[in-house]
Amino acid sequence: MAQHTIIVESASQPAAQRKRRKAPLILAGIGLIALVPVIGSTFAANIGIGSGNIEFGQGSQRTVSCDDSVTVTPAARFIPGSGATADSWDLSIDVTDINADYCEGKTFTVTTWGGAGDANSSQDTWVFTLTGSSGEAGVGSTGSGTYTKTGPAYSLALSYPTAMSDAAQLKTITIESSN
Repeated sequence: MAQHTIIVESASQPAAQRKRRKAPLILAGIGLIALVPVIGSTFAANIGIGSGNIEFGQGSQRTVSCDDSVTVTPAARFIPGSGATADSWDLSIDVTDINADYCEGKTFTVTTWGGAGDANSSQDTWVFTLTGSSGEAGVGSTGSGTYTKTGPAYSLALSYPTAMSDAAQLKTITIESSN
């Protein structure tokens, strides 16, 4: 008489194999979720180069409430000393492309930050209320400056009240607008 072998699989055996296959996928998913904060903080970091005078990184930017795209251009001019007068730097800042349709009547406050040894100290402030075709820095300003309206945009021309002894003192420029 011939023997026949019958193989009986339990219903729980394939499910156990499926669970074993899913475990590595679940662990990989948890690992990817855990990496998101690490990767985000890595890309947002600032990197100092050399002695710290040059900085490469994301930095920070505030969006002006009446316009989301404003151009800020600092410019330095070397002034050679003569006799007892030391060499110095004359700094100016131009703020351009301020949308006149949305920013007419708004008050802009431009502040520079930095100084000898202290990047967190406020140096100079310019206050403008943008009305009409031109004007000058108003009350509360420590620096002098003018604004002009050309076509659909305003421009601010800011001058430091005194020459800077070291242009590297300027660390940050902030722009705020208010009603």
